[in-house]
Amino acid sequence: MSRGTSLSGLDVDVSIGRTDITVDKITLDIEDNSKAAKSRGVNSGYLKGAIGAKGSIELNTENFNRLGDEAKRAGSWRDLPPFDFMMYAKTNLTLKVEAFDCYLRITNLMDVDGKEGGDGMMHKLDYEVCGREFVKINGTPILSRADIEHLTRGNG
Repeated sequence: MSRGTSLSGLDVDVSIGRTDITVDKITLDIEDNSKAAKSRGVNSGYLKGAIGAKGSIELNTENFNRLGDEAKRAGSWRDLPPFDFMMYAKTNLTLKVEAFDCYLRITNLMDVDGKEGGDGMMHKLDYEVCGREFVKINGTPILSRADIEHLTRGNG
């Protein structure tokens, strides 16, 4: 990792489960449907809404095949168990983002541009965060204990 004064994509390491992966691009989007409450048309507090998180990873064939080894051990790509993702970056700043029980789906198996030739083949997988721990930023959870205390544990 570099020692610059801010963070860039070159400073980010990604772990999916126990496998370290080099990604060309990774996104994590949180959709929080909380909103202002209204009484007689006037804002009067807020209401917690549904929350979810999803993202995508784009990677080269070497790293795609590393995930393929995990899929082979699971029996198929669709049988891959949900993974925990950790994105960690450190220079003189530190950012650690964890997303729990992420279910992967192949969305763009191959992206090849034969005309340009200079770029390697890319693969894109989307994921959805399915875990009760949801997402943590530098160890601090997005969800409160009250948000999840009465949720039943599903089978994945």
